[in-house]
Amino acid sequence: MDDADGLRDRRDMVQAMLLAATHPHEVVGACESAVGGREEAVANIAAAIGVSPFWAEIVAGMSVIHFTPDGVRRLQTELTDLQARLASMDE
Repeated sequence: MDDADGLRDRRDMVQAMLLAATHPHEVVGACESAVGGREEAVANIAAAIGVSPFWAEIVAGMSVIHFTPDGVRRLQTELTDLQARLASMDE
C-alpha cells in the first residue's frame, strides 16, 4: 500500500464517520432496532446511512464525542485536508 492508498482509505473512513455524525438519529435507530446483536446493528447502520458493512463496523465503534458539533467540525476539517492532499498527489 502506498501513501495515496493510505490517504484514500483514511478519507473513506472519515467520510463514513462524518456521514454517521451528521445523521445521528439514523445511526441510533439502526442500533435500537437490532434485536439480533452487533452483526444486525452493523447491517442496519450500513443500510441506514448507505455505507458498506466494513465502514458500518467502524461507525458502530465510534466514540460519541464524534457526534458533537466540535467532533463534526474536526471530521470535516480532516476530510478537507485529506482531499487536498490527494488532489496534490494527482497533479
